[in-house]
Amino acid sequence: MTPTIDLEQLRWTVPVALGVVLLIQLLYLAVLSRIPRQREAVQPPPVLPSVQPYTPASAPSVPTTSPQPMSAPPVPSAAPPAPVMPSASSSTMPAPAPAAPLPSAAAAPAVAGGPRGKFVVLAGIEGVSEIAIPAKEFTIGRFYNPENDILIGLDERSISRKHARFIVDESTREYYIKDTASSFGTFLLINGQFEQLAANVQERVYNEDVVRFGNVVTVRLILPIETRGTVTSL
Repeated sequence: MTPTIDLEQLRWTVPVALGVVLLIQLLYLAVLSRIPRQREAVQPPPVLPSVQPYTPASAPSVPTTSPQPMSAPPVPSAAPPAPVMPSASSSTMPAPAPAAPLPSAAAAPAVAGGPRGKFVVLAGIEGVSEIAIPAKEFTIGRFYNPENDILIGLDERSISRKHARFIVDESTREYYIKDTASSFGTFLLINGQFEQLAANVQERVYNEDVVRFGNVVTVRLILPIETRGTVTSL
């Protein structure tokens, strides 16, 4: 026997079923709207600390190419009268102390930024114009971290956590920079072109050399030593 379909029953059953489904969806959306969403905590950007210049016990001397002679002391308009010494005790009077010798040349001026020099920021870091060289050997990285010997932090995306190493040989007055296998490299401006330094190889640098760390951060080295034969400049 073939079952028959009651059309009258279908006319009210289908709308009721659709209404129930719609009601369930509305209740689900209402529940979701009341559940607070967990927002991911945004880590504030690190602040580049100001590096205090390192002051050693005795700063290395800075050579001067053309020392300025000391100016002669002013000549008095009239010489004071010589004191009259008694004749009876003239043989027993002590001789006057000799005058202190004058220095042969004026002392060399101190280099701005500390005795070892400084980095002058040319590009890549906003709000920072100069960074004093803090020690005779330290690491340059993305974030300042003295516990790991990172004494200069350059907060830029292309700077590695430990990007480069800066070395000062105070006995020979020589300065070196070494890329520590950074992701985006360290570059030295020579004859108008940036040349990438080989990883873990010390490269000697001179006064007014221009160095680029990564893709953006560019600094000029102001050092109390001589410049290259061909002065590098931007």
